[in-house]
Amino acid sequence: MKFGPDLDQLKAAREDKLVRNKKLLEKMSSKPKKKKNSRKPAKVKPPPQDLRPTPKPRASALPPALASKASLPMLFREEDKQPIQPSDGLGALVELYRYASEHRSRHIAMCWPAVPGQTGLIHALATMKNQANGDKIGIRGALFPCKSNIFHALNHLGWDTNDMLGMVRRNAEVGIGYNSWITRGHRNKDPFLFSVSELEKIGDPNLRPALTDLMPHFYSGPSYSGWADCSRRLLGNILARTRRRKVSQAFRMTAGEVMGSPSSAPDALFAIDGRLSDSELKRAVADLYTHDFQPDVVLIAWPLTSRLEYRNWKAVTAKLVMIIDQAAGENRPGIVCLTDDPRAGFELRNKLYDTACRSGSIPFELHAVASRVGGDGLVVEQSPISATRPLTFDVQVVDSDADRLCRDIYRLAKNNGLDTLDSNPLAEVIGLVSRVSSLPCGLRDLNDQMQEGEISERSARLYRWLDVKAVLQEHLKTAPLKVDASTLQQALHKIFELMGRAQEATNFALRLAKLAANAARSTHVLLVFESEFRRRLARRFLSRYADYPKELRFEQLSPRLHFIMSQDLERGLTQHPEARVVFVGLDKEATKIIMCSNSIPNHTTILSTHRSALFLRGELRTILEHFEDTFRPLKTRIESLINQTPDGSESIPLMPQSSVKLPDLRIELSDAVIDDHDPADQPNVWLIRLDDYRTLRRLPEQRVFIYDPLSESSSGHGFKEREVRDLQVGHQLFVMSVELRFELDELLRKHGIQLRVDDEIFEGQLRAYHQRAHELLNERFPGLKLADQVRKLRSQILVQNPQCAEHYPQPAAMRAWINLKDYLDRPIEELRPFAPAREAHFKVFAQTLGMDETQAAVFWSRVIQPFRFARRTGGKKLSDGYTTLLLEPEHLMSLGQIARREIESLTTHAREHTFAVEDIQRGQRRND
Repeated sequence: MKFGPDLDQLKAAREDKLVRNKKLLEKMSSKPKKKKNSRKPAKVKPPPQDLRPTPKPRASALPPALASKASLPMLFREEDKQPIQPSDGLGALVELYRYASEHRSRHIAMCWPAVPGQTGLIHALATMKNQANGDKIGIRGALFPCKSNIFHALNHLGWDTNDMLGMVRRNAEVGIGYNSWITRGHRNKDPFLFSVSELEKIGDPNLRPALTDLMPHFYSGPSYSGWADCSRRLLGNILARTRRRKVSQAFRMTAGEVMGSPSSAPDALFAIDGRLSDSELKRAVADLYTHDFQPDVVLIAWPLTSRLEYRNWKAVTAKLVMIIDQAAGENRPGIVCLTDDPRAGFELRNKLYDTACRSGSIPFELHAVASRVGGDGLVVEQSPISATRPLTFDVQVVDSDADRLCRDIYRLAKNNGLDTLDSNPLAEVIGLVSRVSSLPCGLRDLNDQMQEGEISERSARLYRWLDVKAVLQEHLKTAPLKVDASTLQQALHKIFELMGRAQEATNFALRLAKLAANAARSTHVLLVFESEFRRRLARRFLSRYADYPKELRFEQLSPRLHFIMSQDLERGLTQHPEARVVFVGLDKEATKIIMCSNSIPNHTTILSTHRSALFLRGELRTILEHFEDTFRPLKTRIESLINQTPDGSESIPLMPQSSVKLPDLRIELSDAVIDDHDPADQPNVWLIRLDDYRTLRRLPEQRVFIYDPLSESSSGHGFKEREVRDLQVGHQLFVMSVELRFELDELLRKHGIQLRVDDEIFEGQLRAYHQRAHELLNERFPGLKLADQVRKLRSQILVQNPQCAEHYPQPAAMRAWINLKDYLDRPIEELRPFAPAREAHFKVFAQTLGMDETQAAVFWSRVIQPFRFARRTGGKKLSDGYTTLLLEPEHLMSLGQIARREIESLTTHAREHTFAVEDIQRGQRRND
């Protein structure tokens, strides 16, 4: 019995099917093609898929790390004993930089929520890793945009001497032998690096070569005239320090022509100033491609601060990319663009798409980098972002009315054609309302704090509402309204009422007072601020606020209210583990903490203005939509903030759109600080123009600090003191900022050191000095008239100190120093320190009188100097002595048990406040 077809039938059917399929394929392949219509233009080949901006572009995965035979070398901060390592975010940027240099690829790295601030360190770490893996030529890179202080931080990061010398010996090219460890050789590098072996003879483990000692680095500033040789700076930090210890001068000739020359230096970093003109920029880039070693990669960094400074930053980037492509030709380098905002990353990607299409270059890939460490990006130990625990926040948004009014005014102004002028008073009104709305106090408190803090007149004008109001009203008279005139007037009237109420307290401040009072009744409250100035404003307001609920007073609440800075939050939670945390305002620093910190408790309160909340929502939605995989550990926190922030897409072009940062207070110390007198009245005042467009006015005999770590006379932090008359163009001048002075003042106050210039502090000590000088004078010249005492005293000073004969003050000036009898009982309002103005003059004056040396030093540093130079506008201005305490840390540490960590933090901040002197205009009379 058959149960199916036999084998022959199945085989025949299979062969028949194959024949039919073959005929069908032949028929399809022989089908004639349609002729092209000659009248229609030929279709242009579309760009590659990677170049097309899609409606919902997503980030590409980070490229794989390059293979490594050795780990990253050991790094130390100066004087630290624990080694430091790159954080995960910084490490990812270093690997991306290395990949771009190796494959000449192009990338946009969106680093969030924190971005490493020392972009030069990315190049330094990449080259160090390449050297450790046997690549002695390393990476030649360019960095844009830069300022003259771009290399300062690298002066204070050291490579462990033993670790570095181990790498040098491993990479040595000896004789004609073959070293299998080396991937690319460079024999001329060995003598330079082996010179560091001199440090082994010293035996000091804290003496390490700085990164700038070992890495050739070049800078092109404004008025570019060529890349200058850097031989003098190589090994300069070590040379300066070993000279002070009377060690061998073996480093002098080690830099050589190869390592210091821009045409042949390996591992070199070329920093390009962002203020170069188009012609200077083209020349600087073209010069790079005339060298033996051409750039392998270019790093273009656009963090928030740079984007605010260069409003056309996207166009600047596109222009630079085209200049690089034209100069490089076929040898195009890799490019890495760095930003800290997701919207900025997509905007830049779209902008560079057009540039890539025109130049035919390779596309830019957008990557997300999860980073939880800012600053220099280096840590002792770290936990990955995946260890972030889920949290829910309580967001309170205030001032929606003010933001709505600003939008209405802008819309009405646009309808009336009033938004075309850069200096439009309506734009100034909107900006002023935005700044004032974010204040944790009233305008009255702000004005009082500015007067006490010696704030410049230019900064004070930014908050003078009556001046802006008067200009606006005058402008509306001369600019007739076309439509909605009455509606605009009504909106302005509401703005006037809002600003009137803000004189005593803003809505932001009132909500802060309510939050603080309700929470402090039951537990401790940590009010977290990113800005020291905002912290002081909030403390001032809450201390005078009288409408707390249930008739509470600030004195009752203050034991449980703690005004702290964001960097002190973990310490505050350690002291008060059950405390409520309130973030007073949202900015980049606060965003980093609420996203990454595991110390803050659940349901932490965030107080925000309406506009800051809108910006934050837009940023977080972009991150969640396009970078969810990278930031998945933060998803719970991100969704919590999105759900509690206002949903609005309104934008005001007259206001900056590129950040979630609170409106800057934008305050600065007065530029006119010369002894109690207006420098405009001083015919011999010197005008010093800095590279941040400011012009300082100083007398030639005033003391200033410049940053010069290669000088033998500089402190360990790289600063040295000199007179203004000795300044030269190119010097890096330190300029004290409001924030830095307030931070130093708070540090001293925390350690029980009160240096604020208050009359009651100085009165007793100043009277003690006057009394002592008066007694010594009468003991030395008893029974003589005042004129005779002056004459004899000056004669003895010059006999004992002949070097002072030419420039010591005349008797008329000395008369005030010793005419003290009538001032012993004068009220404090009329009291002045009657003493020599210069320290050298005071020393010989006190010595001749017979004053004890220690006593004289105390009088000068703790009484005379602070009281004279800080007592301006009623004796409530801060002392310039803060600068000396800050930049000469030996003085600071001698005042109390201040940790080195705290001093290092301040001096690092101080290096960021150094500016290049671009021009000096000397006064009519010079006191040479």
